[in-house]
Formats: sequence, C-alpha cells, structure tokens
Amino acid sequence: MQANKINHSGLVRKSYTGKLHLLVVVFLFGLLADSCIYPFNPAIDEIHDLLVIDGHIIKGEKVQTISISRSSVYNQPQFLPESGCLVRVVDDKGKSFAFTETAKGIYTSDIPDALIKFNTTYQLFVTTPDNKNYESTPEMLLADSPIDSVYYVEEPGQSAATGTMEGVQVYTDLKAEDGAARFYRWVMDETWEYERTYPIEFKYDGLKKRIIQMPINSDTLVVCWITLPVVGFYSSSTDKLKVNEKKKIPLNYISSISNRLYIKYSVLVKQYSLSESTYIYFNTKKAETQESGGLYQTQPVQSTSNITNSDDPNEKVLGYFWASSFSEKRTFIQPPYRFVPKVQCYPWIPNWDALSKMDPDINNSFYIVTIDGVMYQAEEKCFDCTKAGGNQKRPDFW
Repeated sequence: MQANKINHSGLVRKSYTGKLHLLVVVFLFGLLADSCIYPFNPAIDEIHDLLVIDGHIIKGEKVQTISISRSSVYNQPQFLPESGCLVRVVDDKGKSFAFTETAKGIYTSDIPDALIKFNTTYQLFVTTPDNKNYESTPEMLLADSPIDSVYYVEEPGQSAATGTMEGVQVYTDLKAEDGAARFYRWVMDETWEYERTYPIEFKYDGLKKRIIQMPINSDTLVVCWITLPVVGFYSSSTDKLKVNEKKKIPLNYISSISNRLYIKYSVLVKQYSLSESTYIYFNTKKAETQESGGLYQTQPVQSTSNITNSDDPNEKVLGYFWASSFSEKRTFIQPPYRFVPKVQCYPWIPNWDALSKMDPDINNSFYIVTIDGVMYQAEEKCFDCTKAGGNQKRPDFW
C-alpha cells in the first residue's frame, strides 16, 4: 500500500508540473499574440527640403535638360518641383544658352549641335524664385570614343529574389585612343517583341452570367513590342591601365524568367565619355542604389555635388551637372538558346459556384482558355498583349 501511495504522489507531482509548464507556454503565447508589430524605421541622418539640381549638356542629344526640385523625406520619396527658376549654361567662350521651363521643375533647351563643341567647358547657373544663385563647377566636354562592340553570352545570373537563374548577359568592349577619355558610363534602352499566351476564343460574360464563344476575328491582340529604359548604373574606367582598352565589361542581364527572350530582343547601348569627377559621382550613385547588399547594410548617403550656392558655399545642394558626348550601338538577341524561357501565364479553374451567386456585373467578365477539355481563367495580359505594357506598333528598326 505504501508503494502505491508513493507512486500516486509522484504522478500528482508530474501532473502538476506538466500543467504548470502548459500554463506558462499558453501565457507566453498570449503575450506574443496580443503584441503589436511596428514597422522598423531606422534613424537616418538626413535633411530634407534641400535644393536638387540634375542636368547635362550632351553633344548629339536634340534636347538638353535640367531638373530642379526639392529633396523629400527618405522613406517617402517624391519629386517636388522647383518652378520659376532662371536657368542658363555658359561655355568657356562666354556664349550663354537659356533654358525654358517646359514642365514643373523641368527646364529644357534646343541647342544646335554645332554650337556644342568638344574640349570646351560648360557651367550651369541657376537663380531660384527667392533670388538665390547657384552655379556648378565648369565641366569639360570630352570627345566620345566609338563603341567597339556589344555582344551577349548565355550564362547563369544571380538575383536576391530568385537565386541562381538562367539568362543572357550583355557585354561591351572598350577600345579608345590613348588621348581620349578614361572614364565611361553606359545607358541603355531595351526593346522586345512578345506574344499573348492564349488565343481569345471564349469569355465568361459577368453581365449575362454565361460563357460565350467569341467571334472568329476576336484574336487580334497577338503580337506587341515594348521599349523601356534599362534601370541601373553601368560605368567603368581604364585610368589604371596602360592602354585605353577593356574587354568584357558587363552591362544588363536578361533573365529567362520574363517574356523578353521569347521571340526577339534588342538593346540600344549609349556610351558616354566622362570627366573623372563625373565618373566618381555616378559610381557613388551606383553604390547607393545597387550595392547596399541588404536592408541598411550600407548607410544611405547623399552624393557629393558639383553645384554650390554662389553667396553661401556652406549650403548643402544635391545633384550634379555634367557634360559629355556619346556613341551608340544596337544589338539583337533571339532564339535558339540552351535554356527554355519560362512560361509567364499560370491559369486556374474559376470558382463557378461563387460566380453563380454573384449579381450580374460586367466587371466579373474574363477570358477563358480550354486546356485538355477543362476551362481555365488567366490574367487578361495572357490573352491581350497590350495589357502587358506594350503596343502593336512595330519599331522602325525592327
């Protein structure tokens, strides 16, 4: 009997201990569940409402542009135009070129290309509505060097979102005269042709609440073209090299996880000759926007400007004024590839039961694709190529 009593007491103690542990766990879980999650807003040393002046004189461009605005709060970026400024650019011979405000904060000038000369310095002058005067350092416009070559290689790429991926890497080779510029920047526009994935054959009419067969001539939104600027900063230098040449400079990467490589892709590469100070500025911008490596791994900074307040050099001004010339070259990329571009449309079976209970509404209409005898729904861009951002006008260079 004693043994049974002791054993029973042990079970009671174990039961009590287990209940206590359970109560602690439930209590802690309740605290976590009832806790609020607040966004992480790091303290960043910044001063907003600073004057921002960005612009250039580029030989070969039809329109020269100066943008003048005010800086916004770091975590709420927006363009805050500074209107009503007097803007002019003066060369080292004293010739002045006036700019006109063509949109809020955007000032342009149609300077004849013959008046923009190589090996000439240009200086920007701005007067704001409150009669403050700003000026840039004189910037030398260096002669451009022809692009040696633009080509591509099929090779793996890396993305923070998708990891390793297949695709095409665009490269350029630089081959310039020894007396030419040693600092360069590349800017690109990409164009590609693509098709809708599914034909327009059937449609669910949300107003009539039934499936209708589309007329035979409905499937006309088949082929589109789209042109966009390539995002990013691309620059390189031969300053430390014996010769003014460099091979296999990486430009943009085109992933197979897009519709860019399906049919035909083209990239127009513009190569700009830069002064050393302009090159340093763009490289700083590149570090700010592309090489942070993660959330606040690199503290956000404000790039060094070459623009100052003429009467108060201690006032901080953002932006940069630069002068350049450029050469350009276009290349085309199209199948076959060693990889298969990924499908961009993922259909699903509509919720017919839910649709049957909805009130008649034209906004509930959608196209239908039949796969192996089953009717599927998909995004509208899968049936209409214009819904993916392009249009049906074939480019002249295509």
